[in-house]
Amino acid sequence: MTSEEWSQNEITTSQFLYGDRFNPNNICSNCGHAGHWLGDCVFPDDNGTIMGCPIHNTKLHVLDDCPDLPHMSLQQRVTTIVVRRRNKPAIRSRKPWIELVKEAMGQGLEELVWAPSVWTQEFVLRMIHDRKSLQPWLDFDYGRDLVSKLPVDPETQGDLRSLLRKCSLWEQVHRPVRQAR
Repeated sequence: MTSEEWSQNEITTSQFLYGDRFNPNNICSNCGHAGHWLGDCVFPDDNGTIMGCPIHNTKLHVLDDCPDLPHMSLQQRVTTIVVRRRNKPAIRSRKPWIELVKEAMGQGLEELVWAPSVWTQEFVLRMIHDRKSLQPWLDFDYGRDLVSKLPVDPETQGDLRSLLRKCSLWEQVHRPVRQAR
């Protein structure tokens, strides 16, 4: 997609939070398909994540740089970054999604963050590179299929307290390439 198309498909925070996520007229700025937005997309990039802003359905800025993210409640952030990404690739970020799980548990929001959770990059990359592996993003029907139909990453299932102790989940962050001076 072009930056012009990303601009045309951009949505407001209110649309993201309260709109019809699976309207046939929605165009995803990640994969370009109709029927969903980037915040619900299953189609990973070559890094095993989803790059862009789920709040605005755009790739013109990334989640970490979204001007509206700091104004969202903890519950809205958890829903965006953890709940709506359950059994899907993570939204690329410099902060690990497990940090939000810990914060949610500390605020009494355990009911939002039950496992299984977000796929690890390694799990996604195995599906991408293993020719025998199912690539569920190729035939997932966003309006009809349940997220539970998607594969479960063994690293992100189980007791929440044990997930918080997994060092590998705290390392699920985007590390920008440093520019040469």
